[in-house]
Amino acid sequence: MKQYLAAVAGANAQQRATAEQQMSQLQEQLQAEDEEAVRAAFHGRCQGRHYLLSTAVAAGVFNSPYAELLGGLPAFEGVLVEQHLRNTRANLQMPKVCGACTTPRPPG
Repeated sequence: MKQYLAAVAGANAQQRATAEQQMSQLQEQLQAEDEEAVRAAFHGRCQGRHYLLSTAVAAGVFNSPYAELLGGLPAFEGVLVEQHLRNTRANLQMPKVCGACTTPRPPG
């Protein structure tokens, strides 16, 4: 009887260890998927937001002169949000212009 209980306890311990390992792998996978979803959502929201960038004359929404008082400039993944917006604008695919639109108009 004691040998049987010892065998059951050993099998139980092995099964628990396997289950815990699978659970930790699943948690890591879900966390990675969540992080990727957040990253994709952030980059999706950055597209088309070029009007929030700073110019030579005016500070942009994410480059406030009062940022030091408010705890610093906002950042995502260690990169300033303003830089994310600039990178998104730089990678933006502009629509092709037809030839008729680029030719000069005749004087008149």
